[in-house]
Amino acid sequence: MALWLVIGIWPIWSMAGNKLPMAAVIYPPFTYTENNRTIGVFPDVVRAVVSRMGYVADLRVYPYKRAFQFLKEGKIAAIITGSPSAPRLKHAYYTQPITMIVEMFFKRFGDDILWSTMDDLKPYRIGVAGGYNYDELFMEAVRNKLVF
Repeated sequence: MALWLVIGIWPIWSMAGNKLPMAAVIYPPFTYTENNRTIGVFPDVVRAVVSRMGYVADLRVYPYKRAFQFLKEGKIAAIITGSPSAPRLKHAYYTQPITMIVEMFFKRFGDDILWSTMDDLKPYRIGVAGGYNYDELFMEAVRNKLVF
């Protein structure tokens, strides 16, 4: 799966002088906070690109759902990072991918969990982050209540 820079459709932020309000979603080790500063390779790259455009990236950390709502309302110009889905494409543009990631399940150490199909996951309770986009096969299993 790839991750993109998500750019708002409504350029309300363009009236804000040279500060470009942007949301960052915590995604260690690529984006994280240290001493109340958003750091990591993604913020570094975005700050450099935005600076070359004549702006200063004003990065604030938000949960993804809230960040996307702010993007839809024109309160921010972009989100570091996200992935496209049909509903999201109604409200945002996506850059070319800025990285590729591998989606995976995490389990407690010692739990003997092996799976190859979504049916194999039925006995387990699976946590997801609200507002995040996952592989379509997994999202379909969630919608059809094949996994919880």
